[in-house]
Amino acid sequence: KDTSRRIMKIIVCLVVCSAALAQAMPQAPQVTSRGRALSNGGAAQINAAAGGGTAAPAATAGAARSLTGGVAAGAAAAPAAPVIANPLADFGQGFFGQGLNNPAAFPVNRQFVPTAQQILRTRPNLRVRVDTFGQLTFTNEFGVEVEVEDQCGFSPFEFVDPIEIQECQFELQQNRLSTVQNSPAFRTQLQAFEQRQLAERNAFIQRQLTGGAGAAGAVGVAGPTGAVTGAAARAPAAAAPASTGFSRQFLVRV
Repeated sequence: KDTSRRIMKIIVCLVVCSAALAQAMPQAPQVTSRGRALSNGGAAQINAAAGGGTAAPAATAGAARSLTGGVAAGAAAAPAAPVIANPLADFGQGFFGQGLNNPAAFPVNRQFVPTAQQILRTRPNLRVRVDTFGQLTFTNEFGVEVEVEDQCGFSPFEFVDPIEIQECQFELQQNRLSTVQNSPAFRTQLQAFEQRQLAERNAFIQRQLTGGAGAAGAVGVAGPTGAVTGAAARAPAAAAPASTGFSRQFLVRV
């Protein structure tokens, strides 16, 4: 009996040891039909991949929203259309050149445009060229540059000092006066005026010598004075005095 008990204990010990040893040893990975090992880690990876596949549509939707927002922001930040400084509609007919309807051109000084338009109305054979620097130039119908100046020699596209205008006006008046004084008609009228003055002077002296220095003298004084006044009034009319106003008149220099 003691021997049987010992054998049973030994068998039980062996069974317990084999069971403990089996649990302690790593399990062999399961093999699929294609010979691939399948373990708990692989299952976890498969489950993780499956979870990632579920999250993929959400990520795609987020990326789509981000892309849509970026496109909208890009459209909002798109640069505005360039500003045209010299549109042809503001100048009218007779103006041409690379400076018109060109966003890269410099703006033209609009103070010169009305003067140029007025000259074009009086001289339809002229043109005004506008370059990219905003400069204006008169040309003929074929684009050849033409020089246009006023009576003082100033261009319509330059600023003139008022003092220079006054000096020019004075010189023009002096030139007109010199021209009138050198004319034969003016000299004839001036000689007749001097002869009338001399005759009236001699008549006055004669009356004074013959007596009656009272009332007759007074009448004599009034007579020559009135005659002189009338002659003096005719003399400035012959001299053709210049008007007080001054207007610039532009001419084409050949």
